[in-house]
Amino acid sequence: MNLKILICFLIFTCQIISCTAQRGNYSTNSKKAISHFEDALSAYQKRNPENAKTALLKALKADANFYEANVFLAEILIDLKEYDEAIAHMKKAITIDAEKQPRVYYRLANVLVMTSKFNEAIPLYEKFLSYIDQPPELLKEAEYKLASAEFSAEAIKNPVKFNPINMGENINSEFDEYYPALTVDNSQLYFTRMRKADEFSKTMSKFEEDFYISYKENGIWSKARPLGPPLNTHYNEGVQSISPDGRTIIFTACNKDDSFGSCDLYISEKIGGKWQKPQNIGSNINSKAWESQPTVSSDGSLLIFTRRNQGKEEKYNLWYSKKDENGEWQLAKKMNSIINTDGDENSPYLHPSGKVLYFSSNRHPGMGGFDLFKSDLQDDGTWGKPINLGYPINTIEDQRHIIINAEGKLGYISTKYDETFGGIDIYQFEIPEFIQPPAVTYIKGITKSYKGDKTICVFYELVDLSSGEVVTSGSSDKISGEYIACLPAKGKFAFNAQAEGYLFHSENFTLNELLPPGKFFNLDISLKPIEIGESVVLNNIFFETASSQLLPESKSELNKLIQLLSQNNTLRIEIGGHTDNVGSDENNKKLSLERAQSVVNYLVTKGIDRKMLTSNGYGSKSPVADNNTEEGRAKNRRTEFKITAN
Repeated sequence: MNLKILICFLIFTCQIISCTAQRGNYSTNSKKAISHFEDALSAYQKRNPENAKTALLKALKADANFYEANVFLAEILIDLKEYDEAIAHMKKAITIDAEKQPRVYYRLANVLVMTSKFNEAIPLYEKFLSYIDQPPELLKEAEYKLASAEFSAEAIKNPVKFNPINMGENINSEFDEYYPALTVDNSQLYFTRMRKADEFSKTMSKFEEDFYISYKENGIWSKARPLGPPLNTHYNEGVQSISPDGRTIIFTACNKDDSFGSCDLYISEKIGGKWQKPQNIGSNINSKAWESQPTVSSDGSLLIFTRRNQGKEEKYNLWYSKKDENGEWQLAKKMNSIINTDGDENSPYLHPSGKVLYFSSNRHPGMGGFDLFKSDLQDDGTWGKPINLGYPINTIEDQRHIIINAEGKLGYISTKYDETFGGIDIYQFEIPEFIQPPAVTYIKGITKSYKGDKTICVFYELVDLSSGEVVTSGSSDKISGEYIACLPAKGKFAFNAQAEGYLFHSENFTLNELLPPGKFFNLDISLKPIEIGESVVLNNIFFETASSQLLPESKSELNKLIQLLSQNNTLRIEIGGHTDNVGSDENNKKLSLERAQSVVNYLVTKGIDRKMLTSNGYGSKSPVADNNTEEGRAKNRRTEFKITAN
């Protein structure tokens, strides 16, 4: 509770109970009732609520209309979680004197909300708000409570589909399991387990947080096992974000020698199947405050996390950082008031699509406590107004964290339901349509050398050909050459891969619909060395039909060629144009030459020395596929470059 509001309640209790007793100004003339009331005060001051309750019941037996005794007893009953009885005594107090203490309306409304009687609470909040002489902080809190009660009443009338299924003993145990993280291919599930500390633990607690992992094998999650060192140590580490390919983890670790505060964010990369020693992510992210609960975009360029503010009021808000052009994290900034409130926001989760942010808040109108919300990325790059995920996903209990698979259909939540193996467990459920994020699929393959079949590490980019924007980028494993990258479910894309000492490779493909579950776009990449005679098809050079006019979609590919020539300025290359066999040989040769010259002219305008470039038109004389099919003819209509000197 807000500190100022807590002070208000202390004043309220004093006014109704203690101060009244000190003045002897009771609403009863019964000495017997007053004596029992003062016994209750004494018991309460000694932290014995049961004895206070007994004394107050005796006071009310002596005088059922004893206003102060009814209010005091209601407060005691709230402490004892006997809510129905508390409601009855607050209603009795209002019946005795409707105007004596306006805050009784507020307190009664709160208890009604705690028992899910939202429709009854709404007019009581409205009644309390009519007393404009109340403390501003309390009125503001009542406005929030009213909005939440109105939302809750409507949400219960219109429940969303929600059937959480416990993930079973292979994932859950007698201990708490929470903060699941999933790879884009749905094959690896990471989570945090709060297990019993052993003799080596340095947590100074009975429990220790560690990472666990489970693999999906033939559609079944395997028995979870600890990740082990170097990620798991004898300290607490957990609450992690895993990259779509499962090769980068950002997580929370506390009280380490290199930390900036109590808990910091750390990063580790998996190379050749082995996790490297975690590194503190740095002072642009970590501070003297508490940082935790990271989530990273699928391309690794945006980090969102929770920071606990320092000061008298320890508030939790969401912060973010973006990578600069050098791949360094910029100084973290607090997310704006669309997302953050004067309450607490935490547990962010950015879906692999990058289009939807899910998080938990106790201040946006909801069912009570912490609710789960979603915010959609707007066209201008800002986040939209949060939307409550609805009832019964959210209840009067706290809901903290949710993740959703790449297809947007299946969610995972860590909470405590009746069906539990012990404490907090991880559950899965089908996502209601209105909160589903845009579906994404993925591209997967191995990168290797064209000669010798040697695996190599490449940097890749996926470009949306309609906008020219980089959808995602990354690099393959330095040892295995494996890579996985997220793909939007629909669109036309260019895929470029490059490595030092090699010519770049390009592909283009169109996705019209989401691939079936378990299916993905497979693309193994072979890079040719920078050697005389080697050639590369420029798969993402496009022209107007029957014209040499370059289309805007060609820009990303041409820029890759410019980069290659700029870094290797001793190269001499030939740009060769090719056509299919439709039309006359003369026209085909002319068109192919004009197209090759268009590419040369573009490169020259961007600063490439013309002496490095020649052009040639081959027409239909060098086909690479069968001209009897449209697919074959499309492959034959191509632009290539060939190294002629180095």
